[in-house]
Amino acid sequence: MLSTVLFALLGGTISGFNAYHEAREYQDMHLQQVGSLLEAGSVRPKKLPQNQVDQQDKHEDEILLVLQLDTAPLDYRELTEKLPDGLHTLNWQGREWRTLLVTHAPERFAVAQLTEIRNELALESTLQSVLPLLLLTPVLLLLVHGVIRYNLRPVTRLANKVDARHEQDLTPLEDSRIPQELMPFIRSLNHLLMRVGQSMAQQRRFVADAAHELRTPLTALSLMAENVARAPDLETVRERLQPLQTSQQRMQALVNQLLGLARLQGRKPVELKPTRLLACVQSVVADLYPLAESRQIDLGMNRQADLIVADDEGSLAQLIRNGLENALRYTPVGGRVDIELYQEGKCAVLQICDTGFGIPETELERVFEPFHRAAVHSESGSGLGLTISREVAQRLGGQVWLQNQPKGGLCFHYQQPLLEEPS
Repeated sequence: MLSTVLFALLGGTISGFNAYHEAREYQDMHLQQVGSLLEAGSVRPKKLPQNQVDQQDKHEDEILLVLQLDTAPLDYRELTEKLPDGLHTLNWQGREWRTLLVTHAPERFAVAQLTEIRNELALESTLQSVLPLLLLTPVLLLLVHGVIRYNLRPVTRLANKVDARHEQDLTPLEDSRIPQELMPFIRSLNHLLMRVGQSMAQQRRFVADAAHELRTPLTALSLMAENVARAPDLETVRERLQPLQTSQQRMQALVNQLLGLARLQGRKPVELKPTRLLACVQSVVADLYPLAESRQIDLGMNRQADLIVADDEGSLAQLIRNGLENALRYTPVGGRVDIELYQEGKCAVLQICDTGFGIPETELERVFEPFHRAAVHSESGSGLGLTISREVAQRLGGQVWLQNQPKGGLCFHYQQPLLEEPS
C-alpha cells in the first residue's frame, strides 16, 4: 500500500509539473499568434498616454496588453529598445510581464501578459490535470486492498490450518483455490515438508537401529559380568574377563563411531584446508599395517600420485581409514589389497581393491545406510564406517562408491576435486 501511495504521489507530481509547463508553453504560443496577427494587420495596438499604463489587465477578460512602442510610455520604450524581437520577461512598474517584441516595418509592437495571470492560469490547468488522480488514488487503494484481501482468503485459511497442526503432521499443504502466483511457493513448501518427513523418518530409524545395536552388546556385557561374578576361583575370573574386555572394546568403538557420525551431521563445515592426499594415505597405511600383517595380507600401493585436495580437520583420514580397514577385515587370510592414487581429469581418485568375496549388486548402495551390513560378511562391525565415509565425502565435495571386480573382490572408490599447488 505504501508503495502505491508513493507512486501515486510521484505520478501526480510529474503530471502536474508537465501540465504546468505545457500551460506556460501554450501561453507563449498564444502571444506568438497575436504577434502574427499584428504583422498581418488583423489586430490593432492600444495607444496609451506617455505616463499612464492601461490597467485593463486587472479584469479577467483582458489578459493581454498590445502596445505600439512609438506610443508606449517612455520608461517602457527605454526598457525594450535594445532587446531583439522574440519572447522576454520584463519587470515594468513593479510587475513582471511576459512580453513578445515584434517588428513590422516601420513600426514595432509589444504583446505583453502579466506573469501572475499566466501563473494563475497554469496552476488552474495543473489542478485540473492532477486533481482527478489525487481523488482516485484513495479509491484505487481501497479497491486494491479489497481485491488482495479477497484473493488471499484461501492463504489465510491455509495458514490457520498450519498453525493448528500437530508438530508431527507433515502432510502436504492443500493447493486448491490458492492464487496462481503463490503456487510455486506452495509446491516448494510441500517439497520441503516431504524432505523433512524423510529426514525425520531416517532419524527415527537411525535412533531405533542405534538403540538395537547398543542393547545387544549391553546385554552381552551384563551376562558376561554375571558369569564373572559366579566364577569359583581367580583363574576362572581371568578367563572370563577376556571376552568381557573384548565386548567392552567393541562397544566403545561403536559409541565412538556414533559420536563421530553425530558430530559430522550436526557440525557446520569449517574452512577447508589444502592437504597432500598421498601423505594422508601413507599415514593411514602405516597405522593399519599391523592388521594386514596379522592377517597375512599383501598390502601395497601401485600408483602414488602426489595430489593436493581439501580437508576438514582430519575428516579425509577417517574416510581413508574406513575404506582400507573394511578391505583388510573382509579379505580372506593370505589375500591382497591394492591401493592406487592417481589423477583423472581435474579430480584426485583413490582406489582400494581387495580379493575378498565382494558384495551382491543389490547391496552396493544399501551398505552406506547406517547399521546396514551385507549378509555375506561374517566379520564383526558396527555398520557405520561407510555411512561416515559418505558423509565426509559430501562435506568435502567428493563422492564415494563401491564396485565389484570381474574376477572377484571389491573396490572402494573415492573421487574429489583437486586444488592448485599451494604457494
